[in-house]
Amino acid sequence: MRHATEKAAPNPFDVRAMWNMNGAGLGYGEKAYRAWFDGATRMQTEATTFWNGRVAKDMAALTMIGQCKDPAQAFEAQMRYAREAMADYYEEGQRMMGLMRDVASESGVPMAKALAD
Repeated sequence: MRHATEKAAPNPFDVRAMWNMNGAGLGYGEKAYRAWFDGATRMQTEATTFWNGRVAKDMAALTMIGQCKDPAQAFEAQMRYAREAMADYYEEGQRMMGLMRDVASESGVPMAKALAD
């Protein structure tokens, strides 16, 4: 039987003991986890919104191409579609990088400064 003055054997499954972390250290981890999970939710919402809008634009472009009367009109419609799609994907990529930069800075991760440069 163990007495109140004896130390309990360390739990091998306790991550705090394994990494020698205290409450303050766990607070930083919690902040980072929360920031990354919240950021992942924001990024997923942004990606879903973008994808829904992009599919609607794709369908409109296909309808427009299907209504062309000659090959010149079809080619012009295809080029307009390609230009607009690439611009949309570029802008979305910039938004996603901005979200990642924001999440990194909110989490207190040191690479946030590197992403901002």
